[in-house]
Order: sequence, then C-alpha cells, then structure tokens
Amino acid sequence: MEATQKEKTHPPEAQKAEYQDCLGCRIVGTVALSGVGLHALNASRAHKPGSPLERRIMGAVGVAFLIGGAVRAIM
Repeated sequence: MEATQKEKTHPPEAQKAEYQDCLGCRIVGTVALSGVGLHALNASRAHKPGSPLERRIMGAVGVAFLIGGAVRAIM
C-alpha cells in the first residue's frame, strides 16, 4: 500500500509526541486557576452569608482550584 502524504511528512512516532504548552499559556492558566481558587476561599470565610455547609463546599472548591493551579504550573 502507498503511504499517504501525511505519513510521508510525519512518521507515526513523531505524531505520538507529548504536547507542550508555551510559557505564556502555562502562566495564564496558573494565574486563572489560582485566582478562582482564592476567590472561592474568600467566599468561604466566616463573615460571608450562607450556611456552614455552603462555606465548607466553597472552601473545598477553592482548595481544588488552587491545587489545579499548582499542577498546571508544574506540568
């Protein structure tokens, strides 16, 4: 069988390479996730209105977004 044009220019091994984001994309993603996490943590503070369960949920969401921001910065 004849190889297609794509296979001639890009061998299958090269197509499996890992995707790497540019530095600007990583910075923007990290700042965005961390900002949302900090906002959610601020919404979970004791002086904010809402039930204790709602504040705990917002605290968990905030921590999850902060962890996501840290992972985004590393990977």
